[in-house]
Amino acid sequence: KRTMQKLQADKTLNGVKVYLADFDFERKLKNEFGVERQSTLIVFRGQQEIARSLAVVDQEKLREFLLKGK
Repeated sequence: KRTMQKLQADKTLNGVKVYLADFDFERKLKNEFGVERQSTLIVFRGQQEIARSLAVVDQEKLREFLLKGK
């Protein structure tokens, strides 16, 4: 969560929206997107899913992953 907050201040990610959902409480959302594990990241461009990843914690790898949504 802290890493995502830092990335939101990254100017190269301007225009990228980040939404965090609680895996244990957002059951409807989890089912809608087929999320089976915590730390699942999904990148959308518009309404189309373009990338999905599990348990990425390295800040630079997260930044590169999020840039796929631009």
